Amino acid sequence: AAGVPARGRALIAKLLVDVPNAATSRSLQAGLVWIDAELLLAEGKTREAIARFRAAMTGSDGGASGLTPRAYFGIARSFDKAQQPDSAMAYYERYLAIEPAVRWGGLNDPIALAATQKRLGELYDAKGERTSAIKHYDAFVTQWKDADVELQPTVASVKKRLTELRGMEGK
Repeated sequence: AAGVPARGRALIAKLLVDVPNAATSRSLQAGLVWIDAELLLAEGKTREAIARFRAAMTGSDGGASGLTPRAYFGIARSFDKAQQPDSAMAYYERYLAIEPAVRWGGLNDPIALAATQKRLGELYDAKGERTSAIKHYDAFVTQWKDADVELQPTVASVKKRLTELRGMEGK
């Protein structure tokens, strides 16, 4: 996520040396697959990332791993990076359809919700689907209304576009 996948790979390699049973630990296997998917995405290998995000949804016992929400978010970003906006939108929407308390491991969605709402606003806006763009931009602005000062320019930019879109609705 920081744009330094080689460093991420080095840290995972160190983990596997420092904690020898990490690679075979049932509780860590899906998480390691998810991390690999994130690294592949950072490397621009979107097809491989999508496959690994999908694999992360299944635990080593064949059941659900609990990472489906994170995987949907990762798949959406992978399709987005691969310039496949319709597929990206479908997975961002799947992500939002998951119960809020479940979306990010019960952590109140601190990472993906705002990014998802903003990006969906942009994608719908680009397609000329104003009503959906407004819905997602508005959700983003509401969530970030009290964001830190350094983030307020982003909020202001989205608010400006929201005002423009709302003005077009009356035409």
